Amino acid sequence: MQPYFLPYLGYFQLIYAADKFIFFDDTGFIKKGWIHRNNILLNRKRHRFTIPIQHISSFTPIRETLISEKPLFWNQKLIKTFRYAYSKAPYFDVVFPQVEPILRGAIKRPIADVAIDSVQMVLTYLGIEKTLLRSGERYENHTIKLSERVVDICQKEGAFGYINAIGGLHFFDTKYFEESLIKLQFLKPNLRQYTQSTPKFIAGLSILDVLMYNEPTTVKAMLADYELL
Repeated sequence: MQPYFLPYLGYFQLIYAADKFIFFDDTGFIKKGWIHRNNILLNRKRHRFTIPIQHISSFTPIRETLISEKPLFWNQKLIKTFRYAYSKAPYFDVVFPQVEPILRGAIKRPIADVAIDSVQMVLTYLGIEKTLLRSGERYENHTIKLSERVVDICQKEGAFGYINAIGGLHFFDTKYFEESLIKLQFLKPNLRQYTQSTPKFIAGLSILDVLMYNEPTTVKAMLADYELL
């Protein structure tokens, strides 16, 4: 998967389900994707936050796409937004101090690095150990077709199966995977409800929302709640 900044629970379910998780950091930046943005709960409503990018181009690999310093002090404003949104959440005091340093050091860094830092932070906080790898550092196969590329990575890693998000169901050549003896599966997340600061539950927000309202043991149980198709 492409590296996303504080992605939603389903992203972490993919990591939890896998032995090795590969960040596709040498693919082109997705202009309207979720690499640098997500939703949180603010004033009892879904609120979109976005990390500004210096120059957005689908021809530039994610690992070479830099975070902007403009607008001025954007990261400090985002920190204040997170604080305002979750200061009264039960786990704010333990979660917020781990998110804040990542944002403070984000300016002019590649978005891939900051996104991966955010994912690793969550896994460390939850006490989950997984092998995380970056495609741009290992395989040199970013020019071939998607199904061929994934099979090539699986073969190089000695894997017999590949799990992708349910949204990728129609992007892969299932016959090619069968011929390559790689089991292709898709993860369907179950986003169970939890208590938020709103009367009506809002699902699919950034993992930040999940962490703010649930203890680590509960979050780990959520990560295990999925179906493989």
